[in-house]
Amino acid sequence: MAPKIVDKDKKRLKILHKAYDFLIKEGIKKFSIDSLLKDLNMSKGNFYHYFESKDQLIHKMMEEFTKSYILYCDEKIKNSETLKNKLEVLFEMYLKDSKTNKDFLKLYNEFLITYSSNNQRKICQINNDYITYLSLSIKTAIKEEIEKGFIKEEAIYFVSTLSATVDGMMMYSFILENYNLNKEVQDYLDNFILMIKKD
Repeated sequence: MAPKIVDKDKKRLKILHKAYDFLIKEGIKKFSIDSLLKDLNMSKGNFYHYFESKDQLIHKMMEEFTKSYILYCDEKIKNSETLKNKLEVLFEMYLKDSKTNKDFLKLYNEFLITYSSNNQRKICQINNDYITYLSLSIKTAIKEEIEKGFIKEEAIYFVSTLSATVDGMMMYSFILENYNLNKEVQDYLDNFILMIKKD
């Protein structure tokens, strides 16, 4: 799933999309507002009408992508019947081996490292919002399966460790050369389902 930005202002939307392309290509550290503006044929004054700074632009872009991804997951979960299907929707970004997903995960990882270390609460809030959404969605899906009598009640204790483990796998994929993130996450989810199923 390619992250999407929705904004009523077409010019602002164009800046956000172009910034995303630059960030995917160059990364946060090398990203230059001057290069972006040159490509957009836009003055600094015009840019600062929409965004106060480079950091605010990056923050807004990631915030919009996160909101978009949450809405996307919510829609797909409505049509998912099993716990396994729901977990695969929630972790789709890790499971689908596409350049778009890999690029976004790499950018998201750099985003977290860059802004968490600077203790910028507002920017870090984006990650907190996503983790809260993910935990609540996993908890709801597990509770529904427990109530149906399909899985063990102890499964509820794995809510926070599921997302933490998959995030750890993502980190491994950046460190280890031949680490197959998609396969590892799929195997982990399959084994988790087997472990919590009622006999």
